[in-house]
Amino acid sequence: MQVVRKRSLRWIEWLLSVAGITIFLASLMSAVIEKLVQMGKGKMTGIMPDGRRIYMAVFAKDSSDYEALPTNGIASSTAYFNDLMAHGVLDVKASFFCGPGMKPSPGTNLTASGNAWNVTLGFNDATPDGTPFLFTRNLAISALPGGRCDTPLTDDGSGLTFAKKGLVVVAKGGSAFILKPEQIVANFTTSARMTNLVARP
Repeated sequence: MQVVRKRSLRWIEWLLSVAGITIFLASLMSAVIEKLVQMGKGKMTGIMPDGRRIYMAVFAKDSSDYEALPTNGIASSTAYFNDLMAHGVLDVKASFFCGPGMKPSPGTNLTASGNAWNVTLGFNDATPDGTPFLFTRNLAISALPGGRCDTPLTDDGSGLTFAKKGLVVVAKGGSAFILKPEQIVANFTTSARMTNLVARP
């Protein structure tokens, strides 16, 4: 009888040890996953100041001698940003417009593959505050939705590391924010009359 009791105790001790190790590893994996999520958000947060800088430069420069606001007829956001650099609105290198994970454009000639941003066209003083002015290229739309945005984030092969994890938006008024995929429908909305065209890279 005593021999059976010792064996059952060893078996219970072994099960408790395995359970303890499993719980420890599960909590460790949770911490690792949380850290990876924070790293992705950090990369999105890292380009937000660049978007705000573009916005501030455009709205500070807009005057009668040069129309810095993106007007209809601009072929692409890349062409628009090259024009801003050529007119001294932004004194930056082309790599400034690159997102994390993307290959930057060399020198001062921005290429589509090194451009992380979409730009909304047809902005003017009547455009309501909060209307998206710039947003990252992983939201592939050709016009503002004029309501809810049901378009999912995409990985277009540009190398943007957070392509399916979130969207960076700079709105009229200068606010910059990150939207997770599940937040886009509720928060990337515009009034019904805001169906402005969007210039993609």
